[in-house]
Amino acid sequence: MDELGEFIEKFFDTGAFPPRWYCGKWSEFHGWLYIISDLAIWAAYFTIPLLLVSFIRKKKDLPFPKIFWLFVAFIVACGATHLIDAVIFWFPIYRVSAFVRLITAIASWATVVALYRIIPKALQLRTPLELEKEVALRTTELHNTVARMRFMADAMPQIVWTAKPDGTVDYFNKRACDYTGKEESQLHGWGWVELIHAEDRESTGSLWNKAIADRQPFEAENRIRSVDGKFYWHLTRAIPQYGEDGSVECWVGTATNIEQQKRTAVLLEQMVAERTGQLEHANRELKQSNQDLEFFAAAASHDLQAPLRTVSTYLSMITQGVGEPIEERTLLRIQKAAAATTRMGGLINNLLQFSRVNASELVLATVDLNQIVGNTATMVGETDYGKTVSINVTPMPTVKGDALLIGQLIQNLVINGIIYNNSDTAVIAIGGYNTESDTVITVQDNGIGIAREHQEKIFAAFTRLGSDIKGTGLGLAICKRIMDKHNGTIRLESDQGKGTIFYISFPRS
Repeated sequence: MDELGEFIEKFFDTGAFPPRWYCGKWSEFHGWLYIISDLAIWAAYFTIPLLLVSFIRKKKDLPFPKIFWLFVAFIVACGATHLIDAVIFWFPIYRVSAFVRLITAIASWATVVALYRIIPKALQLRTPLELEKEVALRTTELHNTVARMRFMADAMPQIVWTAKPDGTVDYFNKRACDYTGKEESQLHGWGWVELIHAEDRESTGSLWNKAIADRQPFEAENRIRSVDGKFYWHLTRAIPQYGEDGSVECWVGTATNIEQQKRTAVLLEQMVAERTGQLEHANRELKQSNQDLEFFAAAASHDLQAPLRTVSTYLSMITQGVGEPIEERTLLRIQKAAAATTRMGGLINNLLQFSRVNASELVLATVDLNQIVGNTATMVGETDYGKTVSINVTPMPTVKGDALLIGQLIQNLVINGIIYNNSDTAVIAIGGYNTESDTVITVQDNGIGIAREHQEKIFAAFTRLGSDIKGTGLGLAICKRIMDKHNGTIRLESDQGKGTIFYISFPRS
């Protein structure tokens, strides 16, 4: 430790050593040869690191950069030893020389260790010749890929094109040249614009510029001039290809001939317009026919009811105005004739109702079924049916429909339940509820019921369950027609002698 302290303390002290000129027998030639050689070596060792540092700074992607810095340190240290050797001829700084040599030794062995670790990796580096071969191979593969892509594009029946990020077109396939009759170079850049129909040019350009600015897919329908000078409709599309940084690297587009689809669409529009006109004309004629039918039914009802009323009046006068007793057989015939006229009047009224249901247009509104059922109950209460009538009603929902027709529907079902009833008391139960899709009304009676074999045809016009059954056979047909107009349904559950339940369903949507 004393020697180390003395070494540090006398680091620059030259008193203990004579200059090298005085050590040994140096001739002037020998001495200066030694000095000049050391200085030359030092100058070279100093210049080499400067060049290496400049090289490292300029070559950013240099492999193993740390080893180069170690070489810089090693060479500088070696150069310093030669410089000190030259200086010692006049200034014997042997302690400084020893310290610099220590630094040189450390730098040298650090370089040795680094080289030992790096050499296996460095051996894996490809030579310039190998790199040139790989570049040539990849270039060939790229050329082959481009050739295949061009072949595929040329084989397509569509126009295929690509463009630079700014929208400048740099490629068209063979189909584009065949279709337009132009050389590919004539279509590059913005040369394709002149082939767009003048009426479509501005809109196409605007959409294309917007797609470029927004970096979003492009789509436009436009007419493109063919080699025959005619314009045909095309659907032109392009999508951007994005780079890793999100920027657009290029555009890839197609133009598909949609002339036939356009013509078909125009033809379909013409057919639809023509068919719509026909339907409107038929609808007007149907409305007029319905109006004529309603007018005819009303007129016929009036004209038919008048003679019936006359016949009924005369029959009544005969039975009441004859002074002498009428023979029983004659009286029976008169009563049958009166009943027939009454039945005929009912048939005429039902026919008038049936025609009006067919001809009328729905007046849709939100209908309060409680009010409809209440009006029906009031009407029934004011009519003598020759028996007791009990109507039980639970709270009813509302429906969307025609209030007059719905009232007629419920009234027909209630009256049927009273008329076709052999009990002393006709019991009618009316209720309603909502399902997920429908509003359902139920009308239940304790009447004679309907046999299963008659249930499928019971809603057909003029259907009666037998010759001994009263009625015209139009009541349930009218109910069915009313529900058809509401896009609803009516069905029943019944057994003969056990009454009937009618289910009336109105769609909620």
